[in-house]
Amino acid sequence: MPTYLSETMFVILGDPDDSATALNACLDKDFILSFMRPWFGEGLITANALTWKKNHKLLYPMFSLQQVRRYLPVFNLQARRLVKRFTEHENKGAFTPELHVLLVSFETICHKSIAFLVSFIGKRQE
Repeated sequence: MPTYLSETMFVILGDPDDSATALNACLDKDFILSFMRPWFGEGLITANALTWKKNHKLLYPMFSLQQVRRYLPVFNLQARRLVKRFTEHENKGAFTPELHVLLVSFETICHKSIAFLVSFIGKRQE
């Protein structure tokens, strides 16, 4: 089902086989992934099509069902913390969510990569 955000068309796919076909056919990354580059740099996720084709199988073991299940409690915790943070801004006008997303992303990476729970949310006065 196509949908538009400004002048850009997005296609929402629900079938995994259709998604795999589309992803394999469209290996060049769209501008939408550019927001990830400050965190991931020019890594495999944001890599160009040639780099992706040569190396994407390195990621497969990390996204097995068993591995993903290990991450779910952390993702759930961090999503709840982010929603709580966003709720604090409810009915207070516009705010910039990027800092909150960045902090929660960093906390999640620290928690899963070095098994250390850090908490930056709520520490900064705005």
